[in-house]
Amino acid sequence: MPKPTPNTGSAAARKRIAAQATYEIEAITRTLRRLEDTDLNWLLMRGLFLRIEALNSVAMSVVGGDDGRALDDMEEAVYGASVRGGFTHE
Repeated sequence: MPKPTPNTGSAAARKRIAAQATYEIEAITRTLRRLEDTDLNWLLMRGLFLRIEALNSVAMSVVGGDDGRALDDMEEAVYGASVRGGFTHE
């Protein structure tokens, strides 16, 4: 039985998801710059660094030309498993 082909989405959809990822990365980095050095903030920063890694992976897939990565996978990384279409930067 052949393996199903992932929905890689249109170029516009891929561009939108990459842009959303970079907008969130920018917001997170602005927040990180304002944090003071405390134990609690270290835990927050650790979580935010992991989030940046996931978002950056999406942006790199689109910008780097990884046309095989499924759009659903990228949407889940950016918007979360239960939110499709997610939030938009305006």
